[in-house]
Amino acid sequence: MRPLVILCCLVQLLLGGPIAIDFQGNRSFSKETLYEALGIQPPWWKRILSPNQPPVVDEQLLPILMDQLKEFYRDQGFWDVVVELRLEDQRAVFHIQEGRPILVASIEITSDFPITDLIPLRKGERFIASAFTKSKRAIRQELLEAGYCSYDFDAKAFVHKQRYEAYLVYRLQKGAICSIGSITIHGLTTIPERVILSHIDLRPGQPFSLDRLRDSYRRLYSLEYFRFINMDYSRKVANKILLGIEAKERRKRNIYKIGLGFDTQNGIHTSYYYKNVNFHLFQPTIQLFYSNVRKSVELGTFYPSIPILGLFFDSVATLAIEKNRYDSFTQSGYRLSGKLLTGYYHLWASIQLNLERIRISQATGCIHNDTYTLFYPELFALLDKRDSKLAPKKGFFLQDRLDLSLIGDQFLKNEFTAGLLIPYSSFTLFLKGRLGTLFASSIPPNKRFYAGGAKSNRAYTYRQLSALDTPCDIGGKTLLETTIEPRYHYTKELSFALFWDRTYLSATELHLGPYRDGVGLGLLYTTPVGQFKAYFGLDPRDPGQNAINLSIGASF
Repeated sequence: MRPLVILCCLVQLLLGGPIAIDFQGNRSFSKETLYEALGIQPPWWKRILSPNQPPVVDEQLLPILMDQLKEFYRDQGFWDVVVELRLEDQRAVFHIQEGRPILVASIEITSDFPITDLIPLRKGERFIASAFTKSKRAIRQELLEAGYCSYDFDAKAFVHKQRYEAYLVYRLQKGAICSIGSITIHGLTTIPERVILSHIDLRPGQPFSLDRLRDSYRRLYSLEYFRFINMDYSRKVANKILLGIEAKERRKRNIYKIGLGFDTQNGIHTSYYYKNVNFHLFQPTIQLFYSNVRKSVELGTFYPSIPILGLFFDSVATLAIEKNRYDSFTQSGYRLSGKLLTGYYHLWASIQLNLERIRISQATGCIHNDTYTLFYPELFALLDKRDSKLAPKKGFFLQDRLDLSLIGDQFLKNEFTAGLLIPYSSFTLFLKGRLGTLFASSIPPNKRFYAGGAKSNRAYTYRQLSALDTPCDIGGKTLLETTIEPRYHYTKELSFALFWDRTYLSATELHLGPYRDGVGLGLLYTTPVGQFKAYFGLDPRDPGQNAINLSIGASF
């Protein structure tokens, strides 16, 4: 009978066809874990609809799955595992004899750099080969994160098979901090090297940093000149890294984007975007935006890396025609602006000249229909010491924006924002404050301060809050906003939050006056383009006043 059974199995394997997979004898691992290890776990929706239905594979894959199952067990410390395949009741059943596992008998560490927390294995636990390999990669990565590239590192696992014991030995001397020795650039055809050199946060003689390297990648790709960038930091002499940058320029010179979306600031909106890249470094752009709240047409140009006083500045020129609808008036007109901006790692700054013609119409209450002409510079500065631009969990930022008009309708407007992120275990405490001051005798109402929305008081919708110490539905001249927001990181991507926002908004200069509170909860999900945030907030003194606010990106 035995040869006949074997012959039947071989015939079925040759013919192929779908067959269900099952396991027996798997004491240390669940069936779901083994399905996942073999790469045959059903999708989540099928596991919910049919929780007891095993996965089905083609019979011709069974020998491969058997080899993978043996490798998985050996990697997990079961070196004597025995696996037999039997066909039973239209199922392929893997009968497993796990045997005795190999345990970690000792871990010896000699290191002048903290690596204990990077070793997932512990004495007395099962020896997992992949975890040991992963610990070596994690240690090398942590050394590079700290700026060490010329370290002396050796890690070995000695296995005594008769005793079923593993002895782990880690030896590490971190050496000295590495620095950038030189930077060479290859692959450019029409773009000058200064464009790359002025948009990376690495300079010869400075300490090497993977964080600066990652930020340099982000800045270079954001220019949209390149289709491929590679920074090779593997070559070094002593403690000097010879950084090599290879860049491939775009083949397609035209970028088109058409969008249909929704956000709590503009509601349902459509947009169109066009940019031409590598036109003698100039990037002309056309942007169209349409919603019930805002309508705009914007023409712009961008030119990078202009040398001024030993620094490199990017230049942006813009002509915009727009129309904005507020609760008590409509603002329309045009804006002509030119801006120079520069930045290096954590510090960013810009200066911008604006010429605006603003027409106020459909005004109600104390606001009057009028026309204003403004010509003023705008100064901006940002110190950003957060650990991430997409989903920060620690660090701080300081930001200030100053508008000063001495011609025509004169005014002085300043807005300062500060934020702090304090991590603790799986939590992060986010604190933010915003202070706005405005001095003006005559100014368009759209230049005043308004509050409410995803980046303000989240118990109110966008620009819903005007000055709180006057019956006039007009923006304020003094604004103070604070936020306290603890966040719990459920997974790497998903976080939950509670928040308390407070807003002081007064029509009087340098006066706080009454305030409004907003409390609620939120959900944050990290995507490749930034954090998606959904918040529900209400005013505790008036629970009927509530709002849902959606946004993507930083909260400042």
